[in-house]
Amino acid sequence: MPNSPIEFYGDLTSGPSRAVDYRTYLPTLMADFDDRGGRIECRAISVADLTELSAEYDLVVIGTGAGGLGKVFARDERSSPVNKPRRQLCAGLFKGIAEQETKAVTFGISPGPAS
Repeated sequence: MPNSPIEFYGDLTSGPSRAVDYRTYLPTLMADFDDRGGRIECRAISVADLTELSAEYDLVVIGTGAGGLGKVFARDERSSPVNKPRRQLCAGLFKGIAEQETKAVTFGISPGPAS
């Protein structure tokens, strides 16, 4: 299969496009959760804290990288056959660039070399 680019075209003439700025959206969700009686704690924890936390809360969300607590959550080979990142993503919002006549979203995909 040749490594030629694949293009997708999304026509936005039927309505406005939208974007979500998660820098403002996530704090809003957190404030909503707090207003409804939820409790959010942001703090460092260790493996030793997990038993106590799981007994105290209905939901414990852990954000971690590969080290530390990341080692507690082993990768399930059956559910995830991928063992390294499969893509790189870049997005941008720009000022000062003239709009195209037809409002659209364009995706350009260029497969890398076959491995």
